[in-house]
Amino acid sequence: MEKIKKRYESAKLLYLCLMAVYVAVREVSPLHIYIGSRYVSAGIFLCGFALIVAGLFLSDGCFSDRRSDALSLFLAVTALSCAVNFKYGYADNIKALGAMVLFFFLFFECGAKKTKERRKTEINCITGTLSAVWAFFTIASFLMFSLSIYYQVKDGGWVATSQGFSPVYNRLWGVFQDPNYAGYVSDVVIFAGIRFFLHTKKAVVKAINVLHILLQIGFLTLAGSFSATLLLLAAMFVFAFYAFGSRRVEKRSGAYVKSAVAAALCGALCYGLIVGGQYVLPYVRVLNGLLPESVPFAVTEIYNTVYSHSDLEIINVKTAYGKDGTGEEAGTEPIKRKDTAASKGEDDVSHGRFDRWVQTLQIFSGTPVVGTSPRDLSSYAKEHFPNTLMAKYRMAPHNGYLDILAGTGVLGAAAFLLFFLPALIALLKKYFRFENDTDFLFSVVAVFIMAASALFVSDLFFMISVGAFVFWTFMGYALHTEEATSEKKGLLRKLYEAVFRRKGRAA
Repeated sequence: MEKIKKRYESAKLLYLCLMAVYVAVREVSPLHIYIGSRYVSAGIFLCGFALIVAGLFLSDGCFSDRRSDALSLFLAVTALSCAVNFKYGYADNIKALGAMVLFFFLFFECGAKKTKERRKTEINCITGTLSAVWAFFTIASFLMFSLSIYYQVKDGGWVATSQGFSPVYNRLWGVFQDPNYAGYVSDVVIFAGIRFFLHTKKAVVKAINVLHILLQIGFLTLAGSFSATLLLLAAMFVFAFYAFGSRRVEKRSGAYVKSAVAAALCGALCYGLIVGGQYVLPYVRVLNGLLPESVPFAVTEIYNTVYSHSDLEIINVKTAYGKDGTGEEAGTEPIKRKDTAASKGEDDVSHGRFDRWVQTLQIFSGTPVVGTSPRDLSSYAKEHFPNTLMAKYRMAPHNGYLDILAGTGVLGAAAFLLFFLPALIALLKKYFRFENDTDFLFSVVAVFIMAASALFVSDLFFMISVGAFVFWTFMGYALHTEEATSEKKGLLRKLYEAVFRRKGRAA
Protein backbone atom coordinates (compact mmCIF):
# COMPACT_ATOMS: atom_id res chain seq x y z
CA MET A 1 0.00 0.00 0.00
CA GLU A 2 2.85 2.42 0.76
CA LYS A 3 4.31 1.84 -2.71
CA ILE A 4 0.91 2.52 -4.27
CA LYS A 5 0.57 5.73 -2.25
CA LYS A 6 3.99 6.90 -3.42
CA ARG A 7 3.07 6.19 -7.03
CA TYR A 8 -0.15 8.13 -6.54
CA GLU A 9 1.74 11.13 -5.15
CA SER A 10 4.15 10.94 -8.09
CA ALA A 11 1.25 10.83 -10.54
CA LYS A 12 -0.36 13.83 -8.84
CA LEU A 13 2.89 15.79 -9.00
CA LEU A 14 3.26 14.94 -12.70
CA TYR A 15 -0.30 16.16 -13.27
CA LEU A 16 0.43 19.44 -11.47
CA CYS A 17 3.54 19.97 -13.64
CA LEU A 18 1.52 19.26 -16.78
CA MET A 19 -1.14 21.65 -15.50
CA ALA A 20 1.54 24.34 -15.11
CA VAL A 21 2.35 23.90 -18.81
CA TYR A 22 -1.32 23.82 -19.81
CA VAL A 23 -2.34 27.02 -18.00
CA ALA A 24 0.76 28.87 -19.22
CA VAL A 25 0.07 27.94 -22.85
CA ARG A 26 -3.55 29.09 -22.43
CA GLU A 27 -2.21 32.64 -22.05
CA VAL A 28 -0.50 32.51 -25.47
CA SER A 29 -2.87 33.80 -28.13
CA PRO A 30 -1.50 32.08 -31.28
CA LEU A 31 -1.59 28.67 -29.55
CA HIS A 32 -5.29 28.77 -28.66
CA ILE A 33 -6.06 26.68 -31.72
CA TYR A 34 -4.09 23.80 -30.19
CA ILE A 35 -4.73 24.15 -26.46
CA GLY A 36 -8.34 25.36 -26.72
CA SER A 37 -9.63 22.05 -28.07
CA ARG A 38 -12.56 20.66 -26.08
CA TYR A 39 -10.85 17.27 -26.14
CA VAL A 40 -7.76 18.71 -24.45
CA SER A 41 -9.92 20.45 -21.85
CA ALA A 42 -11.95 17.29 -21.25
CA GLY A 43 -8.76 15.27 -20.82
CA ILE A 44 -7.40 17.77 -18.29
CA PHE A 45 -10.60 17.70 -16.26
CA LEU A 46 -11.05 13.93 -16.39
CA CYS A 47 -7.48 13.25 -15.28
CA GLY A 48 -7.92 15.69 -12.39
CA PHE A 49 -11.21 14.13 -11.29
CA ALA A 50 -9.65 10.66 -11.50
CA LEU A 51 -6.85 11.78 -9.17
CA ILE A 52 -9.40 13.21 -6.72
CA VAL A 53 -11.34 9.93 -6.66
CA ALA A 54 -8.13 7.90 -6.28
CA GLY A 55 -7.09 10.24 -3.46
CA LEU A 56 -10.14 9.20 -1.45
CA PHE A 57 -8.51 5.80 -1.08
CA LEU A 58 -4.80 6.62 -1.29
CA SER A 59 -4.12 10.11 0.07
CA ASP A 60 -3.47 10.72 3.76
CA GLY A 61 -4.18 14.41 3.19
CA CYS A 62 -7.73 13.95 1.88
CA PHE A 63 -9.96 16.51 3.68
CA SER A 64 -7.31 16.79 6.40
CA ASP A 65 -7.73 20.58 6.43
CA ARG A 66 -10.95 21.61 8.17
CA ARG A 67 -11.04 24.63 5.82
CA SER A 68 -12.34 22.16 3.24
CA ASP A 69 -15.70 22.45 4.99
CA ALA A 70 -15.94 26.15 4.09
CA LEU A 71 -14.78 25.46 0.53
CA SER A 72 -17.41 22.75 0.16
CA LEU A 73 -20.05 25.17 1.41
CA PHE A 74 -18.85 27.73 -1.15
CA LEU A 75 -19.10 25.08 -3.86
CA ALA A 76 -22.62 24.13 -2.74
CA VAL A 77 -23.82 27.76 -2.75
CA THR A 78 -22.32 28.23 -6.23
CA ALA A 79 -24.16 25.13 -7.45
CA LEU A 80 -27.38 26.54 -5.98
CA SER A 81 -26.82 29.81 -7.84
CA CYS A 82 -26.26 27.89 -11.08
CA ALA A 83 -29.49 25.95 -10.54
CA VAL A 84 -31.56 29.04 -9.74
CA ASN A 85 -30.22 30.84 -12.82
CA PHE A 86 -30.41 27.82 -15.12
CA LYS A 87 -32.42 29.67 -17.78
CA TYR A 88 -29.52 32.09 -18.41
CA GLY A 89 -27.10 29.30 -19.31
CA TYR A 90 -25.55 26.15 -17.96
CA ALA A 91 -22.54 25.00 -20.03
CA ASP A 92 -20.09 27.60 -18.72
CA ASN A 93 -21.40 27.17 -15.18
CA ILE A 94 -20.78 23.42 -15.33
CA LYS A 95 -17.19 24.22 -16.31
CA ALA A 96 -16.97 26.67 -13.40
CA LEU A 97 -18.14 24.03 -10.93
CA GLY A 98 -15.66 21.52 -12.37
CA ALA A 99 -12.85 24.04 -12.04
CA MET A 100 -13.79 24.69 -8.41
CA VAL A 101 -13.67 20.96 -7.65
CA LEU A 102 -10.12 20.84 -9.00
CA PHE A 103 -9.15 23.98 -7.06
CA PHE A 104 -10.51 22.84 -3.71
CA PHE A 105 -9.91 19.09 -3.68
CA LEU A 106 -6.77 18.70 -5.77
CA PHE A 107 -4.72 21.90 -6.02
CA PHE A 108 -5.43 23.15 -2.49
CA GLU A 109 -4.93 19.73 -0.88
CA CYS A 110 -1.66 19.00 -2.72
CA GLY A 111 0.43 20.27 0.19
CA ALA A 112 -1.42 18.39 2.95
CA LYS A 113 0.39 15.82 5.07
CA LYS A 114 3.74 16.36 3.35
CA THR A 115 7.15 16.40 4.97
CA LYS A 116 9.29 19.49 4.58
CA GLU A 117 11.56 17.74 2.09
CA ARG A 118 8.66 16.45 0.02
CA ARG A 119 7.08 19.88 0.01
CA LYS A 120 10.37 21.37 -1.21
CA THR A 121 10.67 18.78 -3.98
CA GLU A 122 7.15 19.39 -5.23
CA ILE A 123 7.53 23.18 -5.20
CA ASN A 124 10.82 22.78 -7.10
CA CYS A 125 9.13 20.69 -9.80
CA ILE A 126 6.06 22.90 -10.21
CA THR A 127 7.85 26.25 -10.16
CA GLY A 128 10.68 24.92 -12.31
CA THR A 129 8.20 23.77 -14.96
CA LEU A 130 6.22 27.02 -14.88
CA SER A 131 9.39 29.14 -14.95
CA ALA A 132 10.87 27.26 -17.92
CA VAL A 133 7.68 27.51 -19.99
CA TRP A 134 7.14 31.15 -19.06
CA ALA A 135 10.76 32.01 -19.90
CA PHE A 136 10.31 30.53 -23.38
CA PHE A 137 7.22 32.63 -24.10
CA THR A 138 8.78 35.71 -22.54
CA ILE A 139 11.80 35.38 -24.85
CA ALA A 140 9.43 34.95 -27.79
CA SER A 141 7.69 38.16 -26.73
CA PHE A 142 10.98 39.99 -26.23
CA LEU A 143 12.03 39.10 -29.78
CA MET A 144 8.83 40.67 -31.09
CA PHE A 145 9.90 43.91 -29.42
CA SER A 146 13.44 43.63 -30.73
CA LEU A 147 12.25 43.02 -34.31
CA SER A 148 9.38 45.55 -34.12
CA ILE A 149 6.70 42.96 -34.90
CA TYR A 150 3.10 44.03 -34.37
CA TYR A 151 -0.23 42.35 -35.18
CA GLN A 152 -3.71 43.69 -34.70
CA VAL A 153 -6.00 40.68 -34.30
CA LYS A 154 -9.44 39.51 -33.34
CA ASP A 155 -9.87 36.34 -31.31
CA GLY A 156 -13.63 36.10 -31.42
CA GLY A 157 -14.23 39.00 -29.08
CA TRP A 158 -16.04 42.25 -29.73
CA VAL A 159 -12.91 44.36 -30.11
CA ALA A 160 -9.53 44.02 -31.81
CA THR A 161 -6.51 43.35 -29.61
CA SER A 162 -2.75 43.58 -30.04
CA GLN A 163 0.12 41.14 -30.34
CA GLY A 164 3.82 41.91 -30.38
CA PHE A 165 5.01 45.45 -29.71
CA SER A 166 2.49 48.21 -30.40
CA PRO A 167 4.10 51.35 -31.86
CA VAL A 168 0.86 53.22 -31.17
CA TYR A 169 0.77 52.47 -27.45
CA ASN A 170 4.54 51.95 -27.08
CA ARG A 171 3.76 48.78 -25.18
CA LEU A 172 4.61 45.08 -25.46
CA TRP A 173 1.89 42.42 -25.62
CA GLY A 174 4.22 39.82 -27.05
CA VAL A 175 2.53 36.46 -27.57
CA PHE A 176 0.32 36.94 -24.50
CA GLN A 177 -3.34 37.86 -24.69
CA ASP A 178 -3.10 40.39 -21.83
CA PRO A 179 0.14 42.18 -20.83
CA ASN A 180 -1.23 43.02 -17.39
CA TYR A 181 -2.07 39.42 -16.59
CA ALA A 182 1.21 38.20 -18.06
CA GLY A 183 2.91 40.72 -15.80
CA TYR A 184 1.34 39.15 -12.69
CA VAL A 185 2.66 35.75 -13.72
CA SER A 186 6.10 37.26 -14.34
CA ASP A 187 5.98 38.62 -10.79
CA VAL A 188 5.48 35.10 -9.44
CA VAL A 189 8.20 33.68 -11.69
CA ILE A 190 10.64 36.35 -10.46
CA PHE A 191 10.23 35.14 -6.89
CA ALA A 192 10.52 31.54 -8.04
CA GLY A 193 13.91 32.55 -9.48
CA ILE A 194 14.90 34.21 -6.21
CA ARG A 195 13.94 31.07 -4.31
CA PHE A 196 16.03 28.87 -6.64
CA PHE A 197 18.91 31.33 -6.27
CA LEU A 198 18.79 31.07 -2.48
CA HIS A 199 18.48 27.27 -2.45
CA THR A 200 21.42 26.43 -4.71
CA LYS A 201 25.14 26.71 -4.21
CA LYS A 202 26.03 26.11 -7.86
CA ALA A 203 27.32 29.25 -9.54
CA VAL A 204 25.92 28.25 -12.95
CA VAL A 205 22.42 27.74 -11.54
CA LYS A 206 22.64 31.06 -9.70
CA ALA A 207 23.70 32.83 -12.90
CA ILE A 208 20.84 31.28 -14.90
CA ASN A 209 18.32 32.43 -12.32
CA VAL A 210 19.75 35.96 -12.25
CA LEU A 211 19.40 36.15 -16.04
CA HIS A 212 15.88 34.79 -15.79
CA ILE A 213 14.92 37.38 -13.17
CA LEU A 214 16.33 40.18 -15.33
CA LEU A 215 14.42 38.80 -18.34
CA GLN A 216 11.13 38.95 -16.44
CA ILE A 217 11.85 42.44 -15.11
CA GLY A 218 12.63 43.47 -18.70
CA PHE A 219 9.27 42.10 -19.81
CA LEU A 220 7.50 44.04 -17.05
CA THR A 221 9.27 47.17 -18.25
CA LEU A 222 8.15 46.68 -21.84
CA ALA A 223 4.63 45.53 -20.93
CA GLY A 224 4.08 48.77 -19.04
CA SER A 225 1.64 47.24 -16.55
CA PHE A 226 1.30 49.67 -13.64
CA SER A 227 -0.58 47.14 -11.51
CA ALA A 228 1.96 44.35 -12.13
CA THR A 229 4.83 46.71 -11.28
CA LEU A 230 3.07 47.86 -8.11
CA LEU A 231 2.46 44.24 -7.07
CA LEU A 232 6.12 43.39 -7.71
CA LEU A 233 7.27 46.19 -5.41
CA ALA A 234 4.75 45.26 -2.70
CA ALA A 235 5.62 41.57 -2.94
CA MET A 236 9.32 42.38 -2.82
CA PHE A 237 8.74 44.21 0.45
CA VAL A 238 6.78 41.22 1.83
CA PHE A 239 9.52 38.82 0.74
CA ALA A 240 12.48 40.87 1.95
CA PHE A 241 10.88 41.87 5.27
CA TYR A 242 10.41 38.20 6.18
CA ALA A 243 13.86 37.22 4.88
CA PHE A 244 15.67 39.92 6.87
CA GLY A 245 13.40 39.44 9.87
CA SER A 246 14.27 35.73 9.98
CA ARG A 247 17.98 36.55 10.18
CA ARG A 248 17.67 38.76 13.26
CA VAL A 249 17.90 37.00 16.60
CA GLU A 250 16.49 39.92 18.57
CA LYS A 251 12.80 40.54 18.00
CA ARG A 252 12.60 44.11 19.24
CA SER A 253 11.07 47.06 17.45
CA GLY A 254 14.49 48.21 16.23
CA ALA A 255 15.03 44.91 14.44
CA TYR A 256 11.70 45.24 12.66
CA VAL A 257 12.57 48.78 11.59
CA LYS A 258 15.89 47.60 10.15
CA SER A 259 14.12 44.78 8.30
CA ALA A 260 11.56 47.23 6.92
CA VAL A 261 14.30 49.59 5.71
CA ALA A 262 16.17 46.74 4.04
CA ALA A 263 12.96 45.54 2.42
CA ALA A 264 12.18 49.04 1.15
CA LEU A 265 15.66 49.24 -0.38
CA CYS A 266 15.04 45.95 -2.22
CA GLY A 267 11.82 47.38 -3.60
CA ALA A 268 13.63 50.56 -4.63
CA LEU A 269 16.23 48.45 -6.47
CA CYS A 270 13.47 46.69 -8.44
CA TYR A 271 11.86 49.99 -9.32
CA GLY A 272 15.24 51.38 -10.39
CA LEU A 273 15.77 48.41 -12.72
CA ILE A 274 12.36 48.96 -14.32
CA VAL A 275 12.85 52.72 -14.79
CA GLY A 276 16.39 52.20 -16.07
CA GLY A 277 15.13 49.54 -18.46
CA GLN A 278 12.80 52.07 -20.08
CA TYR A 279 15.87 53.93 -21.34
CA VAL A 280 18.26 51.01 -21.92
CA LEU A 281 16.07 48.37 -23.60
CA PRO A 282 15.35 50.39 -26.78
CA TYR A 283 19.04 50.08 -27.66
CA VAL A 284 18.66 46.30 -27.87
CA ARG A 285 17.23 46.89 -31.32
CA VAL A 286 20.59 48.25 -32.41
CA LEU A 287 21.91 44.69 -32.19
CA ASN A 288 19.79 43.77 -35.21
CA GLY A 289 22.20 45.74 -37.39
CA LEU A 290 25.10 43.57 -36.22
CA LEU A 291 23.42 40.40 -37.47
CA PRO A 292 23.39 39.10 -41.04
CA GLU A 293 20.31 40.53 -42.77
CA SER A 294 18.88 37.05 -43.27
CA VAL A 295 18.55 36.41 -39.52
CA PRO A 296 15.93 39.04 -38.54
CA PHE A 297 14.12 38.37 -41.85
CA ALA A 298 13.95 34.63 -41.14
CA VAL A 299 12.81 35.09 -37.53
CA THR A 300 10.11 37.56 -38.58
CA GLU A 301 8.80 35.10 -41.18
CA ILE A 302 8.60 32.40 -38.49
CA TYR A 303 6.27 34.64 -36.49
CA ASN A 304 4.24 35.40 -39.61
CA THR A 305 3.85 31.68 -40.28
CA VAL A 306 2.81 30.89 -36.70
CA TYR A 307 0.19 33.63 -36.63
CA SER A 308 -1.14 32.80 -40.09
CA HIS A 309 -1.80 29.22 -38.92
CA SER A 310 -3.51 30.32 -35.69
CA ASP A 311 -7.23 30.86 -35.20
CA LEU A 312 -6.72 34.62 -34.86
CA GLU A 313 -8.20 36.98 -37.42
CA ILE A 314 -5.29 39.20 -38.46
CA ILE A 315 -6.50 42.72 -39.22
CA ASN A 316 -3.22 44.58 -39.52
CA VAL A 317 0.49 43.72 -39.60
CA LYS A 318 3.52 45.96 -39.12
CA THR A 319 7.06 44.60 -39.19
CA ALA A 320 10.47 46.10 -39.74
CA TYR A 321 11.78 42.93 -41.42
CA GLY A 322 10.44 40.10 -43.54
CA LYS A 323 9.11 40.10 -47.09
CA ASP A 324 6.45 42.69 -46.22
CA GLY A 325 8.55 44.65 -43.74
CA THR A 326 9.10 48.40 -43.90
CA GLY A 327 12.86 48.12 -43.55
CA GLU A 328 12.79 50.89 -40.96
CA GLU A 329 14.04 50.16 -37.47
CA ALA A 330 12.15 51.63 -34.53
CA GLY A 331 13.82 54.48 -32.71
CA THR A 332 15.48 54.47 -29.32
CA GLU A 333 12.99 56.62 -27.45
CA PRO A 334 12.24 55.50 -23.85
CA ILE A 335 9.59 52.80 -23.45
CA LYS A 336 6.75 54.72 -21.85
CA ARG A 337 3.13 53.93 -22.54
CA LYS A 338 1.12 56.37 -24.63
CA ASP A 339 -2.34 55.06 -23.69
CA THR A 340 -2.43 55.88 -19.99
CA ALA A 341 -4.95 58.28 -18.52
CA ALA A 342 -2.19 60.77 -17.72
CA SER A 343 -0.75 60.69 -21.25
CA LYS A 344 -4.23 61.28 -22.73
CA GLY A 345 -5.24 63.93 -20.21
CA GLU A 346 -8.00 61.79 -18.68
CA ASP A 347 -9.02 61.49 -15.05
CA ASP A 348 -9.98 57.80 -14.94
CA VAL A 349 -6.80 56.09 -13.77
CA SER A 350 -8.67 52.77 -13.66
CA HIS A 351 -8.99 52.58 -17.48
CA GLY A 352 -12.73 51.95 -17.21
CA ARG A 353 -12.61 49.52 -14.28
CA PHE A 354 -14.47 51.88 -11.93
CA ASP A 355 -17.43 51.96 -14.34
CA ARG A 356 -17.43 48.16 -14.58
CA TRP A 357 -17.35 47.78 -10.81
CA VAL A 358 -20.24 50.18 -10.29
CA GLN A 359 -22.31 48.45 -12.95
CA THR A 360 -21.49 45.03 -11.47
CA LEU A 361 -22.86 46.20 -8.13
CA GLN A 362 -25.99 47.40 -9.92
CA ILE A 363 -26.46 43.94 -11.40
CA PHE A 364 -25.83 42.38 -7.98
CA SER A 365 -28.63 44.51 -6.51
CA GLY A 366 -31.08 42.71 -8.77
CA THR A 367 -30.36 39.30 -7.20
CA PRO A 368 -28.38 39.82 -3.99
CA VAL A 369 -29.00 36.50 -2.25
CA VAL A 370 -27.72 33.85 -4.70
CA GLY A 371 -26.35 36.07 -7.46
CA THR A 372 -26.47 35.65 -11.22
CA SER A 373 -24.41 32.41 -11.35
CA PRO A 374 -20.63 32.68 -11.77
CA ARG A 375 -20.34 32.55 -15.57
CA ASP A 376 -23.64 34.00 -16.81
CA LEU A 377 -23.51 37.52 -15.42
CA SER A 378 -23.83 38.97 -18.94
CA SER A 379 -26.87 36.85 -19.81
CA TYR A 380 -28.63 37.98 -16.64
CA ALA A 381 -27.66 41.60 -17.33
CA LYS A 382 -29.10 41.48 -20.86
CA GLU A 383 -32.53 40.79 -19.42
CA HIS A 384 -32.48 42.97 -16.32
CA PHE A 385 -29.77 45.62 -16.92
CA PRO A 386 -29.48 45.98 -20.71
CA ASN A 387 -27.62 49.30 -20.61
CA THR A 388 -24.60 47.96 -18.75
CA LEU A 389 -21.27 47.11 -20.37
CA MET A 390 -21.75 43.49 -19.31
CA ALA A 391 -25.00 43.27 -21.26
CA LYS A 392 -23.79 45.12 -24.37
CA TYR A 393 -20.29 43.71 -24.75
CA ARG A 394 -20.14 40.71 -22.36
CA MET A 395 -17.43 42.48 -20.39
CA ALA A 396 -16.17 40.90 -17.19
CA PRO A 397 -16.18 42.94 -13.96
CA HIS A 398 -12.37 42.78 -13.87
CA ASN A 399 -12.47 42.11 -10.13
CA GLY A 400 -12.47 38.57 -8.81
CA TYR A 401 -14.09 39.49 -5.51
CA LEU A 402 -16.96 41.27 -7.27
CA ASP A 403 -17.26 38.11 -9.39
CA ILE A 404 -17.97 36.17 -6.21
CA LEU A 405 -20.40 38.74 -4.85
CA ALA A 406 -22.35 39.24 -8.10
CA GLY A 407 -22.09 35.63 -9.25
CA THR A 408 -23.01 33.84 -6.01
CA GLY A 409 -24.64 36.59 -3.95
CA VAL A 410 -24.17 37.28 -0.26
CA LEU A 411 -24.46 33.56 0.49
CA GLY A 412 -21.48 32.75 -1.71
CA ALA A 413 -19.47 35.72 -0.48
CA ALA A 414 -20.10 34.69 3.14
CA ALA A 415 -19.05 31.10 2.42
CA PHE A 416 -15.87 32.28 0.71
CA LEU A 417 -15.02 34.56 3.64
CA LEU A 418 -15.46 31.61 6.02
CA PHE A 419 -12.49 30.10 4.22
CA PHE A 420 -10.47 33.17 3.28
CA LEU A 421 -10.40 35.12 6.55
CA PRO A 422 -9.22 32.22 8.80
CA ALA A 423 -6.70 31.25 6.11
CA LEU A 424 -5.40 34.82 6.01
CA ILE A 425 -5.06 34.92 9.81
CA ALA A 426 -3.17 31.61 9.79
CA LEU A 427 -0.76 32.86 7.12
CA LEU A 428 -0.12 36.11 9.00
CA LYS A 429 0.58 34.26 12.25
CA LYS A 430 3.13 31.99 10.59
CA TYR A 431 4.64 34.86 8.61
CA PHE A 432 5.38 36.95 11.70
CA ARG A 433 7.04 34.03 13.47
CA PHE A 434 9.95 34.54 11.01
CA GLU A 435 10.94 30.87 10.88
CA ASN A 436 13.25 31.30 7.88
CA ASP A 437 11.16 28.90 5.79
CA THR A 438 11.91 29.87 2.19
CA ASP A 439 9.32 27.47 0.77
CA PHE A 440 6.60 29.00 2.92
CA LEU A 441 7.81 32.48 2.05
CA PHE A 442 7.65 31.87 -1.69
CA SER A 443 4.23 30.24 -1.37
CA VAL A 444 2.77 33.10 0.64
CA VAL A 445 4.23 35.71 -1.74
CA ALA A 446 2.74 33.87 -4.74
CA VAL A 447 -0.64 33.83 -2.98
CA PHE A 448 -0.28 37.52 -2.13
CA ILE A 449 0.44 38.47 -5.74
CA MET A 450 -2.49 36.53 -7.14
CA ALA A 451 -4.91 37.56 -4.38
CA ALA A 452 -4.02 41.21 -5.04
CA SER A 453 -4.23 40.74 -8.81
CA ALA A 454 -7.84 39.59 -8.33
CA LEU A 455 -8.66 43.25 -7.72
CA PHE A 456 -7.97 43.81 -11.43
CA VAL A 457 -8.83 40.52 -13.19
CA SER A 458 -11.74 38.07 -13.21
CA ASP A 459 -10.37 34.55 -13.49
CA LEU A 460 -9.14 33.50 -10.06
CA PHE A 461 -12.15 31.64 -8.69
CA PHE A 462 -14.36 30.24 -11.44
CA MET A 463 -12.14 29.21 -14.38
CA ILE A 464 -8.95 27.32 -15.07
CA SER A 465 -6.13 29.85 -15.49
CA VAL A 466 -2.50 30.23 -14.55
CA GLY A 467 -3.48 32.67 -11.79
CA ALA A 468 -6.04 30.29 -10.30
CA PHE A 469 -3.56 27.41 -10.50
CA VAL A 470 -0.88 29.41 -8.68
CA PHE A 471 -3.28 30.81 -6.08
CA TRP A 472 -4.91 27.55 -4.99
CA THR A 473 -1.81 25.36 -5.29
CA PHE A 474 0.47 27.60 -3.26
CA MET A 475 -2.28 28.50 -0.83
CA GLY A 476 -2.22 24.78 -0.08
CA TYR A 477 1.56 24.68 0.35
CA ALA A 478 1.54 27.81 2.52
CA LEU A 479 -1.16 26.55 4.87
CA HIS A 480 -0.32 22.84 4.98
CA THR A 481 2.87 22.85 7.00
CA GLU A 482 3.79 20.16 9.51
CA GLU A 483 2.02 22.09 12.28
CA ALA A 484 -1.27 21.70 10.44
CA THR A 485 -1.46 18.03 11.49
CA SER A 486 -2.50 19.08 15.00
CA GLU A 487 -5.58 20.94 13.81
CA LYS A 488 -9.06 19.78 14.78
CA LYS A 489 -10.86 17.57 12.29
CA GLY A 490 -13.54 19.14 10.13
CA LEU A 491 -16.91 17.66 9.28
CA LEU A 492 -15.72 16.37 5.91
CA ARG A 493 -12.76 14.60 7.52
CA LYS A 494 -14.99 12.93 10.12
CA LEU A 495 -17.41 11.80 7.43
CA TYR A 496 -14.53 10.60 5.27
CA GLU A 497 -13.06 8.51 8.08
CA ALA A 498 -16.47 7.10 8.98
CA VAL A 499 -17.11 5.94 5.40
CA PHE A 500 -13.68 4.89 4.12
CA ARG A 501 -11.55 4.02 7.14
CA ARG A 502 -14.14 1.74 8.76
CA LYS A 503 -14.64 -0.07 5.46
CA GLY A 504 -10.88 -0.49 5.24
CA ARG A 505 -10.66 -1.99 8.75
CA ALA A 506 -13.63 -4.25 8.12
CA ALA A 507 -12.00 -5.58 4.98
